[in-house]
Amino acid sequence: MQVRRLPADDAVSPVVGVILLVGIVVASMAIISTMVLGTPFERTPDADLVYSEDDSGSDLEVTIAVASAEGLTEANTEIRVDGQTCDAWDGRDDIEAGDTVTVTRGGCGGISLEGETIQVIWSSGSQSALVDSYDVSG
Repeated sequence: MQVRRLPADDAVSPVVGVILLVGIVVASMAIISTMVLGTPFERTPDADLVYSEDDSGSDLEVTIAVASAEGLTEANTEIRVDGQTCDAWDGRDDIEAGDTVTVTRGGCGGISLEGETIQVIWSSGSQSALVDSYDVSG
């Protein structure tokens, strides 16, 4: 039995091998850089908010308490009722667990809170997201 040898020029050319190697290296570096550096977009913050209604006074008040929050500041967070910005957070620049804000009719341009939806909106540059919402029963 004779062994037949292939000519040397039938193998994969060195150019194709180099192109494949460069492609694999570029793809690997893209994956590693994404894992190390993260995505180029700012992450949407995470928050647990607790709402309580108080209608014992002349107007309905809704108090929003922060149970936990990550990435929220007074500058990038607003409270909206019926599309209108209302009231501001009490306290420091960063919104943290224990911070509260009370939403009232007077702080919302006279909008009655009964039956409305309170929205907590986060925004940063061209990005914005709904952090939480609450339907007021009143």
